[in-house]
Amino acid sequence: MACNPNWWKDLPCHLSPAWNLHGTRELDIRKLKRQIDDDLRVAPYFMKAESLLYKAFLEVPPTSFLNRGPSNPQKALKFLAEAEDYVKTTLKDDRDARNGYGIVIYAFRMWIYSERPQRSKMEKVEIALKELNSSQTKKSQAFVDVILAASLSRLGLNRYDEAADLFAKALEQYPENTHWMFGRALMLGRLARSARSRIYGSDNVPEEITEKFEREKELLEEIRTLDPSFAWPIAYLGQCLFNLKRKEEALACLEYAISRDQGNTDIALISARVYKWLRQFSKSEEILMKLPEQSKTPEVSFQIGLIHYERARNVTLGNAAEEMGNKKEEETHRLLRKALEYMEDAVAEDDCHFPAANKCAEISAKLGDNEEANEKYLNLFQRKDMLPVTQFHIRRSANFVKQVFEPADVLDNIYKMLDLCVCHFTTFDKIGVGTFESSVKKDAEKFFRELEAMSKGEDNELRRQATIYLADIQRRMGKYDEAKQLIVTLLDSDQQNLNEAELRWILGKCQCGLGELAEAECQANCLKMLPFQQAFPADELYADVYLKRAQEKLSPYSSINGDIEDYIFVVENLRKAIRKGSIEACYLYLTKVDGLQERLCSLKESIPQILAEIYKCVESNTTCHKDFPVMYDKGTSNNPVDFIKKRISCVLVHPMARGDSNVPEGSKKRYTFLSETRQHLFEFERCYLQVRNSDESWSRCCQKAAEQVLSNARKLLDHVIYDYQKKVLKVDPAVTQFPVHFNWDEGKEDKESVPDKFSGYLKSKFKGYDMDPDMKTFFIELQPMYSRENLWLPALGSFTVEDKHKGTSSDCDTFNIVLKKADPIPYKKVDLVRRSCFEVERIAEFILDFLQKNFN
Repeated sequence: MACNPNWWKDLPCHLSPAWNLHGTRELDIRKLKRQIDDDLRVAPYFMKAESLLYKAFLEVPPTSFLNRGPSNPQKALKFLAEAEDYVKTTLKDDRDARNGYGIVIYAFRMWIYSERPQRSKMEKVEIALKELNSSQTKKSQAFVDVILAASLSRLGLNRYDEAADLFAKALEQYPENTHWMFGRALMLGRLARSARSRIYGSDNVPEEITEKFEREKELLEEIRTLDPSFAWPIAYLGQCLFNLKRKEEALACLEYAISRDQGNTDIALISARVYKWLRQFSKSEEILMKLPEQSKTPEVSFQIGLIHYERARNVTLGNAAEEMGNKKEEETHRLLRKALEYMEDAVAEDDCHFPAANKCAEISAKLGDNEEANEKYLNLFQRKDMLPVTQFHIRRSANFVKQVFEPADVLDNIYKMLDLCVCHFTTFDKIGVGTFESSVKKDAEKFFRELEAMSKGEDNELRRQATIYLADIQRRMGKYDEAKQLIVTLLDSDQQNLNEAELRWILGKCQCGLGELAEAECQANCLKMLPFQQAFPADELYADVYLKRAQEKLSPYSSINGDIEDYIFVVENLRKAIRKGSIEACYLYLTKVDGLQERLCSLKESIPQILAEIYKCVESNTTCHKDFPVMYDKGTSNNPVDFIKKRISCVLVHPMARGDSNVPEGSKKRYTFLSETRQHLFEFERCYLQVRNSDESWSRCCQKAAEQVLSNARKLLDHVIYDYQKKVLKVDPAVTQFPVHFNWDEGKEDKESVPDKFSGYLKSKFKGYDMDPDMKTFFIELQPMYSRENLWLPALGSFTVEDKHKGTSSDCDTFNIVLKKADPIPYKKVDLVRRSCFEVERIAEFILDFLQKNFN
């Protein structure tokens, strides 16, 4: 243990890879947080420590969760402290429990402190961890298993079996722990109900499903025997008995549970669902309405809405429908409006409540408001980047859409649902052709067949639009040849140039996918000349072409392979795509183009300029290439949504702007100046972009930013020269070894005289000292009299210290170096800022390398 400084990483903890608590794209982190808060509010006595620990985990979760925001280590530490206080207070006499919870809590802290190393805190935690680890027993391990089981129980159906096994293992040490029994029963019940739902409508339940319900029942009955006051499991027992068709016993359990714990939302919801299934709507509604206000969650509103919805169906389909006559429709609409009101309340409280949002659209259509219903469905489809969409909801939406809407609307919505399936549920083989994932394969293929059938229908307009949609879906799945053939056929048969912009846009995308880049660029040129280009932007096609050219030099799983020309080619094409608004180009530049800082001088490319353009692109509300596949570590290709790529890009921009040279220990001050100079240059470039793209003036937007950059550059230059002199001369230097030879009378270049002037200056100021030949040559070639390329140096002095040298700012964005006997030399301010930073960084790195080699 002492030999391995990272020994603690093998200890059990939510952040340990061994626990494998990574989520999936269908687990919405906001939903998980809401559920835990609801659980703690409704039943704070049940596994509170486990819930607090999982809350801590959700503040620093893996990136695979949906809607993951920035990590919040401080909040995570707060929840860890709350869990620790709770354990100490409620389990103060149980040493095994304190050890079990303690080792998870302290290992969790070590992971957090190690992210941004806090040595003193890590040392204290490590001491406590060693003591806890040495005291572990089988009984304390049971508490660790339960913490993991409780966490797995929140990760969905695929992890319920693992969680149930862990609860069973823990119960071997504590066979009468009713909370752990309940945890295991919950897992078995969820697995049984999930299996039962897949054969919905059949009275013949397979024996293996019945066995799962029986095992759940046995556990719940044992809990009731051990602790009759624990009402929550008794409600689940009622639900289980109902599933086993023991109605009277089920209702007795539910009534008992409600009477013992009237504020428990989960008990009320279970009971209300059972009574709703029994068509006892009044009883179901009464149970939910009696809940205290603090216990009414979005799910409660949703269930009340469903009760009114089912009542409306009863009015429409029931035996009394004929007797009601004209009042039937009026009563149905009244109940549907009531249902819609509760559904909308649920969505307002929880915008992740997909079933409620889906029902809102359906009810609007049933009320005859097809325009509003269509808009609601459209909102759902467009929010696919925010919702964990399931096969069930896709199917329900599809079936209802076909029942209610006109053929043209049905076509649009089928396309949107296919778009949803492509975005969320598509895997790609090695040649980039997509197939639907198994979870939606059957439904997606059905939608696809319906789209194909509509593309061969009798209605010309409908057939044409269906063909366009079909081509676009095929393109999205990498079937470029088939899509191209459909579009070319449409263009050839189009005498009136209908949909030409859309057709050329899809054709250009296909040609780009097939590597026909010149042809794709031609389509982009044509698009620029057409109306409706806003809906099918030429810029996106141009960006596609530039991205494809860059990708030809990129290996699928690594960074650029090749020499400096490859770097330049890739950077140039990515930059063109970034300027066209491509998030993917931003993403590739930030994640794939390694070595740019090291090759900065060779590239002659301003990284801060590109980073400013990236920042502008990711801040924009519009995004190109929504269907761009991003490669992950294991070589799998997915279609992540735009906001994820934007978030990744936003996170990466600032560290790259600061840069990270390999500065030796003891050179922190130089690195600080270097990092700040880069950061200020990045901020300046952002300001300058604003000037270029608006009517803002230089003085208002850029002047202050430019002064910050140049001031920092000057400090960095002064500091590295001073440090060089101190190490070479071994004393604090009173005179610089780096004079600036510049003719302030005429500003002429005099390359021949500079070496003699420089050598003479050194001899007069530093007697008996010989400068290193390489350093001497380097300094000579930097003199502004040696080359007019070096005019940035007197301009830098003039701009930042105007009382020392002469310089004036003109009214525009030009700075003048004032001479006595010649016209002023104009220097564009933006060029001065960029060139000064570039040259100062080059000088700094040259000197740092020299010092490291010769004065290590």
